[in-house]
Amino acid sequence: MQQIGTYVLERELGRGALGTVHLARTAAGRAVAVKVLHSGAARDEAADDRLRAAVGAARGVGGFHTAPVLDADTDADTPWFATPYVPGPSLAELLASGGALGEDEVRRLGTGVADALRSVHARGLAHGGLKASDVLMADDGPCVRDFGLRPAPGGDDAAAAADDVRALGGLLLAACGGDTSRVPAALGAAVQACLDDEPARRPAPEALIAALAPETQTQAGEPAPVAPVAARRPAGAPPVPAQAPAPPPMPPVAPAPGPGWYAPPPAQAGRPEHPAQMPPPGPGGFGPAAPMAPPGQPGHPAQPRPGAPGMPGGEAGEPEFLAMDRKNDIVADAHGVSFTAHGRSTHLAWQHIRFAQHRRDPQGSSHVLTLVLHLTNGAQTVSRVSTRNTWELEQWAAQLDVVLSRFLPRR
Repeated sequence: MQQIGTYVLERELGRGALGTVHLARTAAGRAVAVKVLHSGAARDEAADDRLRAAVGAARGVGGFHTAPVLDADTDADTPWFATPYVPGPSLAELLASGGALGEDEVRRLGTGVADALRSVHARGLAHGGLKASDVLMADDGPCVRDFGLRPAPGGDDAAAAADDVRALGGLLLAACGGDTSRVPAALGAAVQACLDDEPARRPAPEALIAALAPETQTQAGEPAPVAPVAARRPAGAPPVPAQAPAPPPMPPVAPAPGPGWYAPPPAQAGRPEHPAQMPPPGPGGFGPAAPMAPPGQPGHPAQPRPGAPGMPGGEAGEPEFLAMDRKNDIVADAHGVSFTAHGRSTHLAWQHIRFAQHRRDPQGSSHVLTLVLHLTNGAQTVSRVSTRNTWELEQWAAQLDVVLSRFLPRR
């Protein structure tokens, strides 16, 4: 099978003006979308520089409704970049197959795409060519791809952002049936504002989110459920690929004997032990993890967090991972893994991490990403971040796979 970077290509998903999109797999088996640019699409020096700058900026775009760049090689003979794989048809396929959307579906389309544009514009980028084939209709909402890969005309960011809003108005009009007479009265003002001939009069994405937010709510205040997109999948569309077999479940984390202590992981079959680095065994073959020396003292693996005084930032071109909620965060980059829990921050360099595992757990109405780091001294650390959005959880897991496979190869 053909391979691009560390990704194995499975099949072609589509072709566009910039390149060809393939369904691919990471070394861990996770599905990603890899876009390979057409030969000659970025071969002159100025275009190469623009592409590198755009991909670099796109790596930092967040939000619930974007497909961010996870990995890229813009200096390859054939440049490429990878984004999370979003199972679902494009808006173009959905409209061609099922016709116009209902009002609630149009509202969810509009608020999702407006939220994506808000995230993109906040990074000083513009999509520059938003069309129905760039919007993927996942079951939990629309997802915009290919943002930031076209420079703003003349460097005018405001004009480019206004053009994105006009393009969104065109998408909403198409979703209503392609004619202003078919636009629901409650949506007419918002659609017309997006299509205004004067760029300065077009609304900002934030205003569109407020104007288009679904009116129908459940008693709990959540949006009323709508039929999943899978029910409208175009006839003949290829099935959503199954994930590769999941890794064996992680062993349960033993209760911590005290602050700053963690129990060691069970012995791994076929994995050589490191007696000089492991704590002496107790009853049953395991004792408590060897206590770490105080932070800053010899023998303690934790180091100042990247970006802190005396620590360099992320290495250029290397993949990075960031996930955060209101209380906790996890960062992984070329320097190692940092996390904050209960207001306390810790950084572990890669050379102190023996192996890592992560899992996704439901927790009430939230979804939790749990990362377990098994250290070379036999200890283990557990960090968690939570989200209410399943798409964000999948995005976190995909990004984390890329970083772990780059800096902590499977042994």
